Amino acid sequence: MPLTYEIALEDSIVTVRGDFATPDEWRTLLNDVARELRHHGGPIGILRDRREAVAPMDAQTISAIIDVVAQLWTGVRLCGVAIVTRQSDDLPGQISVAIADSRGIPLIAFDFEEAARAWLATLIRG
Repeated sequence: MPLTYEIALEDSIVTVRGDFATPDEWRTLLNDVARELRHHGGPIGILRDRREAVAPMDAQTISAIIDVVAQLWTGVRLCGVAIVTRQSDDLPGQISVAIADSRGIPLIAFDFEEAARAWLATLIRG
């Protein structure tokens, strides 16, 4: 399933769904988001919904995707990334948290969407 996104301007949250993709697909998606939000004046949170994802992920690909996020962080005005998974011990989610932490990116994995949205809201409000 390809990556798709939905922007909720009232919450300043961009929800990304679909399987993991290549770093180039993430770069395209984040550039599209930045273009669409060019007139939005505040920070944006990313809600990465992986609950329906089925493609396997490896640490090298996760690291490359997080590098893309880091490169485009300022242009998209990101304040944090919340990953929603089917279970609390999701290995790709845990790897993502560790790699993002090593790069100074606020990223937390959740197994409940409401908790992920609440955490992003606190970052967005600053």
